[in-house]
Amino acid sequence: MTKEQFETHVSNLSPQTVGEMHYGHFENFTKMVQIAKPSSILELGFNRGVSALMWLFNTPDECKLHSIDLRSKETVSKSLEYINGIFGDRFKYSHLDHSVLTEDFVGMAGMVDQYDLIFIDGDHTYQGILRDTENVLRMNPKYIAFDDYFHRAHGHDTQRVIKQFGLEVIEEYRVDVGQAITKNPHYKS
Repeated sequence: MTKEQFETHVSNLSPQTVGEMHYGHFENFTKMVQIAKPSSILELGFNRGVSALMWLFNTPDECKLHSIDLRSKETVSKSLEYINGIFGDRFKYSHLDHSVLTEDFVGMAGMVDQYDLIFIDGDHTYQGILRDTENVLRMNPKYIAFDDYFHRAHGHDTQRVIKQFGLEVIEEYRVDVGQAITKNPHYKS
């Protein structure tokens, strides 16, 4: 996909917010998909849907994406309409504070073994990254990707959490604030 094509898609989303992805990240998402070969992705942090578009355009038609964010459906309605118009039932959005993804919630909601790849791009504080990582590990994903891996203010927190949980960094991407894809050594097939 060309930059112009991608920007045309992005222009159809809800109003722009701070700290969002851009076309420079598209290749990173392509590479992460090539590594993980996911059939299902969970994204913690939707913002207005730019990264959701990157996941959906980079995965085969069988792959499903579930995005979770604090933003109400009304706030991102234009994005949801546009993305659902293109991808239909491949995409699901939940207005939810992902801090509730506790062991009980994850089990009750049937989220264990549902996602091959989970992308963490929500609360960028150390405690938020730690909590999100701990919660997604309960879901037993094979791969976990992180945003803002090289961010000046909180990249070191992301890297610290990855080391804390013994996740294996497979590849780092240095575009802008960067991303990293890790393999979950605790994964049970």
